[in-house]
Amino acid sequence: MVTDLCRHLVSGLAAARPRDPQIVAAAVGMRGMKALTTAKTLDVRALHEALAHELGTRRTAVASDAVTAHVGALGGLGGAVVAVGSGAVAVSNDTDGRWFLTDGLGHLAGDEGSGRWIGEQGLKAARRAHEGQKNGAHYSLVRAALHHFGPDEHWGALGQRTDQQSLLAGFARDVVTAARDGDPACQGILDDAARLLAGSLLAALDRGQVVPRVATTGKLMDLVPELRAEVLAHVLRARPDVAVQPTVGTPLDGALDLARRLAGDGDTVPPTSPYLNVRVGPTQDTETARALVPTGVDPATLRDVVETHDDTTAARTVPARAGTVWNVEVWTDDEWAESQKAGYAHQVAPPAGLRGTFRLAPGTVTVGRVTAGGEPGSSPDVACDDEGVSRRHCEILEDGDGLWVLDTGSRNGTFLAPPGQVPGAGRLPLGEKIPVADGASVFLGAWTRLDLRAELAS
Repeated sequence: MVTDLCRHLVSGLAAARPRDPQIVAAAVGMRGMKALTTAKTLDVRALHEALAHELGTRRTAVASDAVTAHVGALGGLGGAVVAVGSGAVAVSNDTDGRWFLTDGLGHLAGDEGSGRWIGEQGLKAARRAHEGQKNGAHYSLVRAALHHFGPDEHWGALGQRTDQQSLLAGFARDVVTAARDGDPACQGILDDAARLLAGSLLAALDRGQVVPRVATTGKLMDLVPELRAEVLAHVLRARPDVAVQPTVGTPLDGALDLARRLAGDGDTVPPTSPYLNVRVGPTQDTETARALVPTGVDPATLRDVVETHDDTTAARTVPARAGTVWNVEVWTDDEWAESQKAGYAHQVAPPAGLRGTFRLAPGTVTVGRVTAGGEPGSSPDVACDDEGVSRRHCEILEDGDGLWVLDTGSRNGTFLAPPGQVPGAGRLPLGEKIPVADGASVFLGAWTRLDLRAELAS
């Protein structure tokens, strides 16, 4: 499947873009990686070779989908994440770069609190109600079960169906609907699910040196916000020191984040068997890459793949000059405005050019938008009139050793680029200090660019 996906990618690029491909790095998130590796039915080396052969890169990562879900949900930060869909798993990473999984063992041994688990418990409650037992659900759930699973004489044969997992997970929607309508049996099922999921998340937090930070991800967490809220309430009652992080992205975003890190510095993606396997080697040369293009594709019609690589490495080289004085120049950037106009169609950017210069004092400076009426907390040190900038968008920190940028939870993201370049697609991770080089640019909002420059001594 990986080989087919890679060929589909390269063929699609060939049809749309003209130049040779040079894919810098690639990462794959796999379901069941731990079980397949333990059972010796997965050859991870063969996957690395398939990626290298089809894409022409030897910077590759093969990860459990739990790992990519974690990286996507927390934006690359440390902490613990519970991922809940048809299955359920809690995953954490510690300060030494090790990964830990709790549950995720499948329907026979685990997946407690998952969509499948909720559907199964709901079917049992519907069966009890159908038989007239007092601890059953309301009859509305019985009607839903008859519609979803068919006549009750078929319910006992579900174990022989190949689609039983998805069928049970699909019934979770009916259980949630009944709970929202006041069915105490279904409300009890959701309460139990929240307790079980919180238990997995707390166990993941207690592994190694895990930062007390949590997030949730997965379709069930998105569809049932009251379940997510109850899970987090259980966690915070047990661990009031834990910070709850809004979900940043999807598992696909997590895979892209791993690939971007490999593209910059492979040492930032430490492997942990059997959850994350990394290979970093020299990228194939151009002639080799041409030779690996699928049959029937003209290499002359291919181009560089730059969309999946946020090349901020040069922007993150920190000059260690004691006593440096830093200035922030605020610009209206017409190229950035053009790239962002789809999301800000109702706004008209001011004329391109310099809009102001601020001298940074040592310490922390806030960057944000001043709102009408001067609402509390709306007086940043560096003020922007760009509606795409959050009221407290990011911070710039000067500590004597260099300059740092930290996204404090902006709605639309903070982006970093080397001097004279435009940013890639990857926003800075929330809450993480990122070092910045002299002359680098920070992009935010619909048109704003901040140039960070060291003041030359006279």
